Amino acid sequence: AAATPPAYMLIEGTGIDDARMDQYRSIILPMLRERGAYYVAFELGGNVRVLAGEWAEGIFAISRWPDLAAAHDFWFCERYQKIAIPTRTGASRFEVQLTEGVAG
Repeated sequence: AAATPPAYMLIEGTGIDDARMDQYRSIILPMLRERGAYYVAFELGGNVRVLAGEWAEGIFAISRWPDLAAAHDFWFCERYQKIAIPTRTGASRFEVQLTEGVAG
């Protein structure tokens, strides 16, 4: 049987209110762990090296998920939608992409 490919969520953005973003992270980190996800990259801006093009964001993160279903479950669950998103609304600006990885 073929291995289920992992999923990766790419987050790029800018934090506006550091205290609220800390609160947001304290809400979502347990949610990631519950679903078997973790950050493979998390940078608040200082060490991102642009190799081509332009990048003016302050936050760059990649989270790895066991599969697309786990990432969807996180994103669309009631706790994320009704607690986490309102916590970061107005405290940040983000673009988020989700893609399936390559089965190993």
